[in-house]
Amino acid sequence: MSRKRPAESDHFNVGMQLLRFLVRSPRSLGVSEIAEKMGIAVSSAHDMLRVLGELGFVAKDESSRCYRASPQFFELVHDFANEFGATRKLRNALDELSQKYDASIYLGTLWGHQSIIIAAAGSLGATHALGASGPAYTTAIGRAIISQMNEDEWSDYAPENGETLSPDTSIQDADDFRKALLDIREKGVAWNIGKTGATVSVAAPIIQLDQSCTYGVAFIFAEADWIPHRRTHYAQTIRKCAEILSDRLVLH
Repeated sequence: MSRKRPAESDHFNVGMQLLRFLVRSPRSLGVSEIAEKMGIAVSSAHDMLRVLGELGFVAKDESSRCYRASPQFFELVHDFANEFGATRKLRNALDELSQKYDASIYLGTLWGHQSIIIAAAGSLGATHALGASGPAYTTAIGRAIISQMNEDEWSDYAPENGETLSPDTSIQDADDFRKALLDIREKGVAWNIGKTGATVSVAAPIIQLDQSCTYGVAFIFAEADWIPHRRTHYAQTIRKCAEILSDRLVLH
């Protein structure tokens, strides 16, 4: 069944962006300032802040009428990072694989039309990597997971007409996206090798016994550590990691 983009998904994405914006802000912010910096209507910012406040994720200073991320939100992030099912099951395996291959390794999944890092290990796998997200079509893990869906679902995750895309990515439209997914299906890995990016990544889908794919795993390399002539080796190794992690999901 095709995954359409309901209006609710837009609200969800704005809410996540707003929370991330507040977390990164060094001070509390007013509604107008939040709306201006995020490029959304003041009414939309106000409605979203109200909902997030009711959920306990945003706190309001009544004297200044400014908002900040609440401690309860950080408690949720901690629980998600440490107790989320796949994270708990695969944490040790990620550490083992990172040490075995001397590489930084990320575990990711889809959240709406975003891909999100839910666990990480290695020198580039510090806590700040957790929760990192972006449009699924722009990330190696996102494309790896989407490639395992029915082809009639792919267009739901493709860049939309008129969308401003980074010149650093090889995917500039829906046709590029489809070609990339077909290539991933054939080769079993997805690459992100930007022209100006600081990192290079290669990802593989974690295919479970029922042939479903909810997670992907990726090696992340600092550009200075990236060795182009070992590309085939990296691809083979990340596919092996995906198989190991798939087995671990079954065992636990």
